[in-house]
Amino acid sequence: MLGPAGAESVVTYEADVIGPESPAGWSVIVTGVATLERDNGQAAHWQRVLTPWIGGQKSYVVRIRPDLVTEYRLAPAPQPAM
Repeated sequence: MLGPAGAESVVTYEADVIGPESPAGWSVIVTGVATLERDNGQAAHWQRVLTPWIGGQKSYVVRIRPDLVTEYRLAPAPQPAM
């Protein structure tokens, strides 16, 4: 068993980017059903093109079927006029 994704669980995944020179950026949140990618060709493709942030090679790929996608633009608060 490879954790909750093997049982087709509902999961939430969040990806954020904040600019290196400013506090502007974005956040995307995906909620949906996670399943193990069982097509060996597809799994091999994603293992080639994606880089895990933890590092190292991973032995399986989890696919999320998105049911809800939310996006936020992150921007600095406006400064009051002087």
